[in-house]
Amino acid sequence: MGNYSVLIDIGFVLTYALFGFALLGAIASGVRALIANPKGAKSVLIGVVALLAVAFISFGLSSGTGVSEALLERTETAAWVVRPVGAGLISFYILLGCSFLLLAGTEIWKPFKK
Repeated sequence: MGNYSVLIDIGFVLTYALFGFALLGAIASGVRALIANPKGAKSVLIGVVALLAVAFISFGLSSGTGVSEALLERTETAAWVVRPVGAGLISFYILLGCSFLLLAGTEIWKPFKK
């Protein structure tokens, strides 16, 4: 069958490089938009602070003890991974719930605005 580990390594390096280029492009685009419209920086800052708050709250709520040692050994997963994964799930649930509440709120308040 052959040894494909070199090809896999090259694939990983290319994937990380392309991800880095995409990340740099996204950051550069955001900075360019902020330079073009400096008044919009306040709303961007509010959004970033809100996302950071959700991340810190999620990490604080995540216990990291919800997985047994046997499962960690069977899946060859380190124990320190459990808490960040739990925090990611909790932040997803918080943001999903907020989006549903905002969607429902806009639909409920739409008739009263007219």
